[in-house]
Amino acid sequence: ALQIRLAGMKCVLVRVPKLNNQHLIQVRQSQVKFESNHYDLEVNDFSKPCNLTLNR
Repeated sequence: ALQIRLAGMKCVLVRVPKLNNQHLIQVRQSQVKFESNHYDLEVNDFSKPCNLTLNR
């Protein structure tokens, strides 16, 4: 998953295997922080592996 900003929207991009390689970005109205014509994709962060334990 990638946390991005695109044209005033703050979103998380994930791959959905069911879409059969279609390229689609869907956003909710709550993800639109401000109106903008700036369509450069900015990656803010990305998922990383982490250590965890269960029932410690």
